[in-house]
Amino acid sequence: MNTTESRSDLKKLIRLAGPLVVTRSTLAVTGIADAVMVSPLGEEAVTSVTAGAVDLINFAMLPLGIVHMVQSFASQYAGKKDIVTSQRYAVYAIGIALLAQVLALAILPLLKPAVALSDYTLEVQSLLVDYLWIRMFGVATLVITEALGMWYAGQGDARTQMVVQLIMTFANIFLNWILITGHWGIPAFGVQGAAIASVLASALGSVLLVMVFFRKNINRGYLSRRELKSEEFYRLLRFGLPNGLLSFLGYGSWTFFINVAVAHLGTQLAAATLIVLNINNLCFLPAFGLGAAGAIIAGQYIGAGMPERAPQILRMTLSVTILWAVLLGATYFLVPEFYLNLFAIGKDANFSLVDVGSNILKISAAVLLFDSTATVLTAFLRAVGDTHWLFAAQLVINWLVFVPLAIIGVMLIDGGYIAAMGAFLFCMFLSSAAYLVRIRSNRWRSIDLLHH
Repeated sequence: MNTTESRSDLKKLIRLAGPLVVTRSTLAVTGIADAVMVSPLGEEAVTSVTAGAVDLINFAMLPLGIVHMVQSFASQYAGKKDIVTSQRYAVYAIGIALLAQVLALAILPLLKPAVALSDYTLEVQSLLVDYLWIRMFGVATLVITEALGMWYAGQGDARTQMVVQLIMTFANIFLNWILITGHWGIPAFGVQGAAIASVLASALGSVLLVMVFFRKNINRGYLSRRELKSEEFYRLLRFGLPNGLLSFLGYGSWTFFINVAVAHLGTQLAAATLIVLNINNLCFLPAFGLGAAGAIIAGQYIGAGMPERAPQILRMTLSVTILWAVLLGATYFLVPEFYLNLFAIGKDANFSLVDVGSNILKISAAVLLFDSTATVLTAFLRAVGDTHWLFAAQLVINWLVFVPLAIIGVMLIDGGYIAAMGAFLFCMFLSSAAYLVRIRSNRWRSIDLLHH
């Protein structure tokens, strides 16, 4: 790849990553906004909302992981200049979202006994059940928003999802203001208000994306002229199901870490750890956007019959992402109060969140670096269709390494937040190393995602 091509690809990476970074960052902003806006209600409310959001995403991770593969198909078909076929994959993803909603409603009676297994206090458990019961009604809209956003991004249009996500974020914050503490004559719903706001905002976003998608495609005649094909749906499941399982198991280990290991730290330390992890998510998600942008460009080159350009795009994406992680991680050491003072409010004046959280935040700087690296490598392997290997690797690393280390360090040795964050850091380092070895083996070159 010559200098001109490198500059062109770098410009394309930044141009595509920008909206994706904004999109993913707004998700973390929403999570932090929820925590901030319920924080006057006390640490129990903060813990229930932050942990509840993690639990909800964990349940939705299987369908979210399946529909995320729409981006891989869309990017490679974009490289082939075949939008007619790629748009059908978005329709299949909407069907998967509706099936996920049926399952979510079916398991509502199991929420209370499942939450009772955690180490949270009874007050936190009660608030957590209330929050999750409401959020489960928004599973379909959550998955539809992700599916159509991935389709547009795979086509090289990241702005549509960005605009919709920004609308959802502002709507969520506005509805939080109305429903959590009560305004405009509406009573205060507390933690339940935060859940209602999230469901309504998600519904708004999904409706907007569905309207835009079907209007454009019906006007172009694609949906009216082309029938859906069972072999394409099967192909989405063939590559999407392993991706969904790896997302589900990966996030499942994360949920176990939050609900068991972090909960074992006690309410105050758990609240501090969860807030730091939310801050890290905000700083990490731009790396997610960069990784997604690099994967889209690599997928488009593969679809266009130029797979030799894909590793070059990966190296470029890694360089930009690592630079971002190092510079941002440095601020964790230099100005931790900047991040933590926002949360240093609540009804327990004796608990100094800044003092405890600053130490956890410094450990998170290293987590940010390796988590960002692993995310970029994962996005590349997903873009080329190497989801079966990714699933096996995640299963081993997360459940045979991460979870046992967290249990031993926090619950048996009583190592506190240092053991908890140390286990997380080692897991991210091991993931990065394993994914890099897999990519350098070049086995991904033999995978034919589109079966042409």
